[in-house]
This record gives sequence, structure tokens and C-alpha cells, in this order.
Amino acid sequence: MSTRQITSLEEHRTLLSNILQTASERVVIISPLISSSAIFDGRIHFLVKETIERGVSVSVYINPQLNKSATINCTTALAGTGIGSLRGYAGASVTELDGIYKNTS
Repeated sequence: MSTRQITSLEEHRTLLSNILQTASERVVIISPLISSSAIFDGRIHFLVKETIERGVSVSVYINPQLNKSATINCTTALAGTGIGSLRGYAGASVTELDGIYKNTS
């Protein structure tokens, strides 16, 4: 299996869209930091719902610490609405998992 670094938002959206549209059994998404705008602007919630309706399981893993407000220690509005959409509307399994991180290099 080969790997390559995704360096642009468009590459990210295209790859994720292709994976969701072609998966036949399971999709696992590890996204330490998530935002509602990324989910809604990229129409990810619709793609996840369509994927699940085809019988493909979709699991999303996020880092709860990276999605919390430092001042009030709760999931930020930026993340919360999108996470809720993935869980409630789309039906994805969303798991908060300590220890996954955002690599900025």
C-alpha cells in the first residue's frame, strides 16, 4: 500500500468523498480535530448518510480534548453541531478517543 500526504482542503474533500462513495464494507475516519464547517461545507454528513444507507458502516474517531473550549471545558459549537449531524442525521458511530492528535508538521 502506498501513502501520500494530502496538502489541500480540495484534496482532502475529494479523497474522503471517493472513499465514502466506493466503500463496500467499512470506513474508519480518524479526525482529531473536527469542525462543523468542514462537515457541512464538504457535505460530509450527506455522504456519510448515503454510505450507511448502502449498508457500509462508518466510524469516526475524534480527540475530545482538541474539540473542547479551553475556557468552558465543553465541546465547542464549531465541533458540536457537526458531530451531532454525523451521529444523529447520518447515523455514524462517533467515538471520542484520548491520545489521537493533530500533527501540524
